[in-house]
Amino acid sequence: MTNLEEICADLKPTVAVGAAAIPGAFTEKFIELMGEFNQQPIIFALSNPTSMAECTAEQAYKLTQVSPPYLRHHQSSS
Repeated sequence: MTNLEEICADLKPTVAVGAAAIPGAFTEKFIELMGEFNQQPIIFALSNPTSMAECTAEQAYKLTQVSPPYLRHHQSSS
């Protein structure tokens, strides 16, 4: 394994934590992979300033096809 996409495809993580301050480190392919095998992937792009973030929230939502929590409709279990 030589890149993040290969590692992701092999290990199938549920959480990605970015703190490297490398803009775009979470590539489109990586984010899409996270969405393929996780119903609700957890992607933290924590680098500051936001211009140095590994991805944007918009990219994470769009590429994983997961809606932001405030847009989800939860059904009551009662």
